[in-house]
Amino acid sequence: MHEVFEIRLFHKQDAEQVAQLFHQTVREINIRDYSNAQIQAWAPEDIYFRNWAEICSARHTFVADAAGTIIGFGELEANGHIDCFYVHKSYQRCGVGNQIYQAIEAKALEIGLNRLFAEVSITAKPFFQRMGFSTVKEQQVARRGERFTNYVMEKFLDWAFDCDRTNPNLTMNQDVIVMVTQGLSHGLFCIRSALPLAQRSCPLDT
Repeated sequence: MHEVFEIRLFHKQDAEQVAQLFHQTVREINIRDYSNAQIQAWAPEDIYFRNWAEICSARHTFVADAAGTIIGFGELEANGHIDCFYVHKSYQRCGVGNQIYQAIEAKALEIGLNRLFAEVSITAKPFFQRMGFSTVKEQQVARRGERFTNYVMEKFLDWAFDCDRTNPNLTMNQDVIVMVTQGLSHGLFCIRSALPLAQRSCPLDT
């Protein structure tokens, strides 16, 4: 089945869906690599432990929108830090994360960054490796009384490239970055320029 979704910027009305997606993904996907106590600390019962509308609006936050349902999101900070990055449990390994990441990298180049970095969970590490990130170090972090293993990872970005304007899946405006179909492995983005190079509330994953 090919379900069409779009990658667009976060709107404040997305906050509830994003909060639910975060909570469900941690509890049902990240539980594979962390203990119950760690998961409870990471995604507490109160899904609004974080002001999702305010934080996501203050960053370059991209969401994957499938006919009004948010199936993934990722946050880029102005310094190149990728904070929260989550994909709905039913859309894992379907190309959703890839498309969100491509939008983040395109925005990073647009605003003149040449490096992206993140603190990545055990669960998310293989994905970031596939996106071209390398591991800087393994570390232990504390969150609500629990300690977690995660990885500082980084990627140095290439210069801009031209997009294939004949691609029927590609659109570009202020809000919608690219239209893709579920399972598509990668997309193309128009970057007009890239300049040389000039924490945290969702700690582990990314």
